[in-house]
Amino acid sequence: MPLPLADPRTVEAQFVAGVTLEESGDLDGAARVYAELLETADDARAALNLGTILYNRREYSAAEELYRRATIADPGRALAWFDLGNALDELARIDEAIDAYEVAVRLCPTYADARYNLALAHERAGEPRRAIRHWAKYAKADPASPWGNHARLMVRRILDRDKLEIVWRRDGGAL
Repeated sequence: MPLPLADPRTVEAQFVAGVTLEESGDLDGAARVYAELLETADDARAALNLGTILYNRREYSAAEELYRRATIADPGRALAWFDLGNALDELARIDEAIDAYEVAVRLCPTYADARYNLALAHERAGEPRRAIRHWAKYAKADPASPWGNHARLMVRRILDRDKLEIVWRRDGGAL
């Protein structure tokens, strides 16, 4: 059932109040304000912020519900899909996490963190060949950090592994 239309000024004021509480360290207060806001409005920002509070408390199922709500309220918000992927990943629902990360990178192809997590998820799913392009794009986007170095290492490992598969036939004979 759709929520009644809320006054945009009230929605904005409530959201700002939640952010202010969150920034001051009052996460319980912020969570209450976001939850109250979500009772009257489908606000992707409030759903994301409350979801993140719950995610950080390791309440991954509740965070997943809020992130899904954010993707419905604003399907073009790459962050909502990225956060949904993170919650699904924590719940060991890798295939669903991959789907969410894919939407995030489709919406924002330069979203480096989404690329990195997508590559990790493909690796965990046993799909290194699908991971390689995301590792490579991440390494290009973040060339100097330890994560960029890790991405380059993963590309090399996958390529080295593939060379071995190309060199040897299934019957054990060399090509």
